Amino acid sequence: MDRNIANAIRKLEVEPQSIAVWGLGQMGICIKDADQRITLIDPILSNVVAETFPENAALFKREFEPPITADQVDFADLILCTHEHLDHADPLTLTDILHASPQAKCYTTHWAIQSLAESGLDTGRFEVAMPGKFYQNGQLSIHSIPSAHYDLEIDPQKGSRWLGFVFDWSGLRFYHSGDTILYPGLIDTLKSFSPIRMMMLAVNGRDAEREAMDIVGNLHLSEAYELAFAAETENILIGHNDLFAFNSINLVKQPTKTDSTHAHQPLYIELQPGQQMIYRKG
Repeated sequence: MDRNIANAIRKLEVEPQSIAVWGLGQMGICIKDADQRITLIDPILSNVVAETFPENAALFKREFEPPITADQVDFADLILCTHEHLDHADPLTLTDILHASPQAKCYTTHWAIQSLAESGLDTGRFEVAMPGKFYQNGQLSIHSIPSAHYDLEIDPQKGSRWLGFVFDWSGLRFYHSGDTILYPGLIDTLKSFSPIRMMMLAVNGRDAEREAMDIVGNLHLSEAYELAFAAETENILIGHNDLFAFNSINLVKQPTKTDSTHAHQPLYIELQPGQQMIYRKG
């Protein structure tokens, strides 16, 4: 497989009622829709974590090279970041993408914009994605909903510190969780968008050993299935389980859930960095 996906993203013509998705690693994905609009979520295409924390460089060694370099991303229309952590709002990656894609609009949290500005990034093209519908263009609307990493942190003026995004292309819906655990109210919120055809969820679990290292965890695989059943989801894209070896889990050893009330059981997919999939609404 050609690991450089820039030309594939530029050339692919997405058909109506379809989306194309490319994995970028960690929680990073690229989505191209039937309006040929290209959205990047949480792209981390640098070694920003290791370079920022050189004393822990070995721990934060990337397990793979980026499938595309940030300066090749001259096609971005939207860039979304779920929160301020470096593996989600990477100032090195964003600097190069914003230079290569002068047309791109950027949405993230108040906290992330502040953190990126402190890093030296020009945040003039950024807006806060307040909870609710913050984007509408053609068939696409995007809602942001709070995530909990581990706690819900919502400020009346600033919005939510941790975000997930629900994309809606006239009934073809996709949910990106950002980093989150299963908190009270999340299932009901996602049910209100049901059916959500596909979810990208942070599924690297959580445990006392990593928490002792101040590593905040995410969903267990069984919890990911709970969300999928609740929102009538067909496919779960596994995120946050590949970039750093110490913060990844063996999914085969994780318990899953079945639900006899649903005719179709959701499938989980480990989308590899650079891998493309196309979803067509049935």
